[in-house]
Amino acid sequence: FHLGAEQGQPNLYLIEGPTLPELTRRLQQLVGTTPRPPLWALGAHQCRWGYRSAKDLLRLDREYRRHRFPVDGLWLDIDYMDNFKVFTWARQHFDDPSRVFAKLEADGRHVVPVIDPGVKREPGYRVYDEGRAARAFCLNPQGQEFVGLVWPGDSVFPDFSREDARAWWAT
Repeated sequence: FHLGAEQGQPNLYLIEGPTLPELTRRLQQLVGTTPRPPLWALGAHQCRWGYRSAKDLLRLDREYRRHRFPVDGLWLDIDYMDNFKVFTWARQHFDDPSRVFAKLEADGRHVVPVIDPGVKREPGYRVYDEGRAARAFCLNPQGQEFVGLVWPGDSVFPDFSREDARAWWAT
């Protein structure tokens, strides 16, 4: 066979082993193991687009308890956001998310808000302004921000291939 790369020398790793578990162990020695998730993450979870308020979340929790159905995680899709802008809350629906989450967690439920990487391209929106200042967004071939259309409308996307962009996003 022939192996090549468009730029530079390719890296090729051939791993052999008598069984699939042994191949997996050898691959893990090369690339590292996946950390074990928290125990609650292995349980039953509920996620559906359309839960948009603390009231919806608390009602969902009550119904699962009423039917004695064990659920460890309740996921919020993008409805909780202010106009689908990441790292925001629609305050008319979630006036105090920390209080609601603390109550649910005290009762054994974990709330997981979905965060999409599409950042609304809107000057004056803190996340966009900070990402732009950090030059954290993907660029098109002309060197301008790559703009795509997702839930909040015209959006830009963090360049997760760059360590500095990942560090900015993590803040």
